[in-house]
Formats: sequence, C-alpha cells, structure tokens
Amino acid sequence: MNYIDYNRDRAFKELEEFCGFEYYGRKHLENYLTAFAQLYWFPKKFNVDKRTSHLSSMIVSGQMTREQALEELAQPLYDEAYMEKVKQLICQKLVMSPEELEALVAAPGKQHTEYKTEFLMPALKKVCHIFKK
Repeated sequence: MNYIDYNRDRAFKELEEFCGFEYYGRKHLENYLTAFAQLYWFPKKFNVDKRTSHLSSMIVSGQMTREQALEELAQPLYDEAYMEKVKQLICQKLVMSPEELEALVAAPGKQHTEYKTEFLMPALKKVCHIFKK
C-alpha cells in the first residue's frame, strides 16, 4: 500500500460506479460483529478507539487535516439505539444474556502474551535453522 496512490474518496466513487457500492459510514462496520468489536468491545474493554489509527492514516496520506480528524473524533462512537440492536444480535448468536455479555466486557482484559501459544516456537526455530543451511 505504500507504493500506490490510494485515495479513499476516489476508491468509493469507483466502487459505486462499478458495482453500486454504498458506504456504510465508517471503516470496518461492514457487519454487526465488526461494528460491535470496533465501536463497543475495544473502547469499553481495552480503552482503544480504532478511529485514531484510521484517521491518522488519512492525515499522513494528505486526505484529511488534523482538524478534520479531531472533529470526527469529537463525534460519539455510536448511536445508542443502534448499539442496543447490535448487542441483542450478538447475544442471540452467542446464546448468552445481555448481562453475560456486559460481564465479559467489564472483566479485566488480557493480553495475548498471557496465553501459552509459544510452545511451537522452539520447533519452528529448529526447522528454520535447517532450511538456512
């Protein structure tokens, strides 16, 4: 992506002309699960507003000014009625109550390093060493 001249507005226009694409309002809100994760889970559980990195990319690429980004960040993350609908759908799909979902959101967050996922690393290092020879 660093080597192409990408412009979001041009891309949206081209997609609209080519296949009738309609933008859904923000980055990564293409379905209810990603909307829940981006707008509710990350901010509530990890204090992460994904808009900052998205808007930063727009500033760096010259597609937006810092002032425009700050204006967008000043807007609420989501409409309350919309998020209630999304949370209902998430609860239905995960077969859990709204109280259980909120308990998960309120529970302390964990980092990936807290899980034992590195058990393959020594074996992978050996394989890589063999292939280097």
